[in-house]
Amino acid sequence: MKDIQLKKISVDDVYVSILTRTRVTSPEGWTRMEPVVKQKINTGSIIIDAVGQALAEDCRVTSTELARAMHTDTETLGAVFMLLTGMNLREFIKRYQCKRACEWLKCTDIETEEVAQRSGFTSRSALSHFFIKWLKCSPSDYRRRNRPADFRERYEWE
Repeated sequence: MKDIQLKKISVDDVYVSILTRTRVTSPEGWTRMEPVVKQKINTGSIIIDAVGQALAEDCRVTSTELARAMHTDTETLGAVFMLLTGMNLREFIKRYQCKRACEWLKCTDIETEEVAQRSGFTSRSALSHFFIKWLKCSPSDYRRRNRPADFRERYEWE
């Protein structure tokens, strides 16, 4: 039998933005605030879609809580995640939380402690530790490098 290549599902495939509206500029030059469309997650996997929905609602959810909600154990759910994403469930959750934190830092002026809490990290220091390990910079450095000066005019969030 010929090898079957599965497309690995990424965090980007299930991520739901924290933004409610963003400024759009047309080719004609006009600008206006438009709603950010919160599309239904549809990766082709009911398991990944369910986890993506759970993370969108509360990114503090743990792998144990997800497995329990799906009436399975963490080992089985973890094996499915490894097959479909190429990473274990805990890593997938952490990457989702990191993406959420990056968006909060880039698009808002919310304090780092609250960014950590809203992103599912247990504390500001846990967020900082993760950023330094994975992004090679602190959350404040990330914000300084990535947040536009006019972020208040570009983005709206809840």
